[in-house]
Amino acid sequence: MPIFPARAADPVTDQRIKALEARMAELEKRLGVYESTPPAPIAAPIAAPAATSPVVVAPPPPPKPISAGDWSGLHRGMGERAVTTLLGRPQSKQITSVSETWFYDGDRRVGFDRDGKVDNWSQP
Repeated sequence: MPIFPARAADPVTDQRIKALEARMAELEKRLGVYESTPPAPIAAPIAAPAATSPVVVAPPPPPKPISAGDWSGLHRGMGERAVTTLLGRPQSKQITSVSETWFYDGDRRVGFDRDGKVDNWSQP
């Protein structure tokens, strides 16, 4: 007993089936050529680099002392990199969802807005 009931001949469907069968035969032929090709030789392993002396990483420099003159260069809209160049690395930072505050010696601080630009500061 056939799995599928007999169907009426449909020339469009028959043409599509023949095209698919031809395409499948071509793909099987291409695959056979690929499978019969011997694998490429495996390259020799890469030699390990010559032994070198270990790299010693120095600790970051301590925050530079801040003079009153350094703070006079601050202005609204400065970026974090410019502030670090001017004042050095802060001793600590406080980060919230809308701002960031950098703390330096004493009560010195620089506040940044959400875009990372200077918004306010308290200078010595």
